[in-house]
Amino acid sequence: MSGSLDETVWTGRTPGGCDGREAPSGSTGVNVNRASTPRRSGYGRIGRRLAWVLGGVALACFLNRVIHVVIWRTRWQPGIDALRWFHKRARPMEMRSAGKSNKATAAVHHIGRRSGKHYVTPVWAHRVDDRFFIGLPYGTGVDWCRNVLAAGGGAVDHDGMRYDVTAPLIVSVRHAPETLDGTRRSMLELMGIESFLRLDATPASPAAD
Repeated sequence: MSGSLDETVWTGRTPGGCDGREAPSGSTGVNVNRASTPRRSGYGRIGRRLAWVLGGVALACFLNRVIHVVIWRTRWQPGIDALRWFHKRARPMEMRSAGKSNKATAAVHHIGRRSGKHYVTPVWAHRVDDRFFIGLPYGTGVDWCRNVLAAGGGAVDHDGMRYDVTAPLIVSVRHAPETLDGTRRSMLELMGIESFLRLDATPASPAAD
């Protein structure tokens, strides 16, 4: 007998198995039991599902960027209001990483103009020498910017360090220094951001957790 232990070879209507039964009528000669048939691995299905999930996440991130760019460039006020509402709700999550080492966002510490309370707001801050340039996608009228302007400064957590900042000034994106990273400049222009808040920074100290 050749083949695997799970394989039974029929050679016509002659006694086959050990119990002496004949081969089924119409047999073509070879019958392989299910045990010898390779089973489809579950890893393939898991891999396909994982690919769909990752693809969906990537698509959602892409659409999120596109929506932001379209709204900011067109200055569509209902869309801007919706984005501001969303980011306010997402602020606790954004603050977990804002200002930490090797993170894209910084954190601005400012004092309320009327309340006198201390606030912290995540922002996109770009450091150039001893200055910070903070993009203003929602314009110059946002509360945190007005607070910093009214107080004449505040503090910025950036890349794991805290800087005291002074001399706040609104400047045009066109007047941003040439040393500002070209990719960042292109992204700001793509999003239609027109202004920065420029801040002079003092020597840094480790940022508090």
